[in-house]
Formats: sequence, structure tokens, C-alpha cells
Amino acid sequence: MGYESENRSKIQALADLVRNGIGDVVAFIDPANEETIAACLILFGKGEANMVLNLVDSHWRESGLPAWMVTETIKAAQEKGMRTFDFNGANSPNRGDDKHSYGAEPVLFFEVHYFE
Repeated sequence: MGYESENRSKIQALADLVRNGIGDVVAFIDPANEETIAACLILFGKGEANMVLNLVDSHWRESGLPAWMVTETIKAAQEKGMRTFDFNGANSPNRGDDKHSYGAEPVLFFEVHYFE
């Protein structure tokens, strides 16, 4: 299975979870041509929403749309009763800056113990 095909099947699996009520998609459609230019996919746990995909067309990245999409996705999660929003990647030095501007904090999410 090629890289593109593998990614397509993974995205399809995520979309299936949304169809089964385990998540949601927030999307923005370009009013000029009615094409989807941005989408955030979140999955729900016990009171927690996890942002799994955050996609914005490259032509719109400097427009403020990415920030608006995250804000709208947080609101959508709140409307579904989620009390926590996990940005998934806020601990990453090269991907965390934007997430921290929404209040995300780097938090250790696992510990490794070595036993001899």
C-alpha cells in the first residue's frame, strides 16, 4: 500500500468514527466557489475532545482562517458537552506555539519506568 493510499484509508477510518457519532467535523466553505478550504476533525472521549486533523488550504493560511477554525472547533466541542479540549501536539516545540495562544499548556501525558 502506497503512502497516499495509506493516508487516505486512515482519514477514511477517522471519518467513519465521526459518522458513528464519536467525533465531529467543523468545515469552512469558500463562498466564491463552494469548495471546502478548511476542516478540523475532533474525536470525543469522556468529556474530552481531541483535535486529530486541522487542515487549511495553503492559499488561506495567512488569512486568519486557521485561528478562526480552531476557535469554532473549540466552540463545537463545548456545545457537545466536552469540558476538555486536547490540541494533540501542544508539547511539540515546532507545532505548539499556536496551540499555546489558545491556552494549551505542555503537559506530560505518559511516564516510562524502567525496572531492573
